[in-house]
Amino acid sequence: MINNKVVEKIGLLSGSGELPVIFAEKIKDRFQLITSGIINITSYKLEKISANFKWFTIGNIDKCLDFFYREGVFKIVVLGKFDKTIVFKNSFMSNSLKKILKKLKDGRDLSFFRILCNEAKKRGLKIVEPSLYIPDLLVKEDQLTRTSPTIEQLQDIKFGWKIAKKISGLDIGQTVVIKNLTVLAIEAIEGTDETILRGGNLSGGGAVVVKVARPNQDMRFDIPVVGPMTLINMAKVNSKALALEKGKVFIINKSKVIEIAEKNGISIIGIGGYNGLGERGKSR
Repeated sequence: MINNKVVEKIGLLSGSGELPVIFAEKIKDRFQLITSGIINITSYKLEKISANFKWFTIGNIDKCLDFFYREGVFKIVVLGKFDKTIVFKNSFMSNSLKKILKKLKDGRDLSFFRILCNEAKKRGLKIVEPSLYIPDLLVKEDQLTRTSPTIEQLQDIKFGWKIAKKISGLDIGQTVVIKNLTVLAIEAIEGTDETILRGGNLSGGGAVVVKVARPNQDMRFDIPVVGPMTLINMAKVNSKALALEKGKVFIINKSKVIEIAEKNGISIIGIGGYNGLGERGKSR
């Protein structure tokens, strides 16, 4: 009997990092994956995993949308890191992208994404939430490690939650490094790893790292991600606790993350709610 079932196409606009590859591996048997890769940024592994793949320069990211349209893709997932410093490098941009970026009111991530969504919509394309396809990667647990945070670390996490929510609401960053109720580092354009190293070096050891989503996070774009390198960098500077917003942060290679954490005496907890800690945040 001939199987005439049509397999749905999913487009992947891939930046750097492991997450786009993990996403592709998880959906490749259920969907026809059409991928746009960015030269010198996207992993070459996606060429083999995808049903169809095409390379573009970061300055021609608008052309990726045209590629999806020609391939008959209607749903697109945007995953991975993108070099936002392109706005300072006009020579790398196509003329059409320059025109698109002129519409930006500011250089915030959310502003870029709204423009991208509008350009996709003009082509009949829809950008969708990655978590619809990989919900198992979202942090759900209250505690992921056997190692627990100390009372002092919980207080730093509670304080860090408030700060992180404020800076993420301003679309500055999603990560803060705290020790003794003092802000040591706030994430900006440099990214999470550099923030952890900078804050950890200032702390002299024992800092906590808090990573959250924006207060009204659009789950289609720029979802916070942690992975083994997050814990490796924390271990380098002897940071001792990692707090992640439940249901809003992706954790990749969870077993390896937990292994590194336990080996280095780092606790990992899930947070959320009014003060981030729920019952743990009540006065004792």
